[in-house]
Amino acid sequence: MSPQKAQQVEESCDAVKLNVSQTAAPLTEKETDHPDLSHVDEVNHLTSIQQLELKGHPDQLREDEDQKRRPVPSYTSGDLVLVTKPNQNNKNAGVTSKFMPRRDGPFVIVERKSPVSHSVANTDSPQLSEGVYHTSALTPFQGNIIPPVKALCRRGRPARIIKPSSPTPANAQIHKCS
Repeated sequence: MSPQKAQQVEESCDAVKLNVSQTAAPLTEKETDHPDLSHVDEVNHLTSIQQLELKGHPDQLREDEDQKRRPVPSYTSGDLVLVTKPNQNNKNAGVTSKFMPRRDGPFVIVERKSPVSHSVANTDSPQLSEGVYHTSALTPFQGNIIPPVKALCRRGRPARIIKPSSPTPANAQIHKCS
């Protein structure tokens, strides 16, 4: 930049500074942009009262909803139950779930896994577990034992069975079956 241009720029900046200082009035306390916050204490007091009123509200809602619910059946080990089956449609075999029984069983409850899930086994071999089912999928068994129309099967891919290379006394039964 040439010395003449630099001097012109400096003079214009000085002129702007002089202009600004002449036009801008100093700020006083009343001209500040801060909002009036005198109502904040009143609002805080109101919200604390509302919080106290709403503190018991969820409990009241829970009680109202629980009146409409059925009590959870308490199953113990050894109880006979029916298990709700998944959809049994098989178009190729001409079978529809409309005509299939919705529940299979009876099964014996082996153990309680959690407050709402139970391990279930077949009545013929109670030591082999059929699976773990939620309480909503179990129905207390009442009546005569009838053999199932179709065996209860698990959905999804079957579990992978790893066969050892040499039979040992512990897994000799596995090798005899295969």
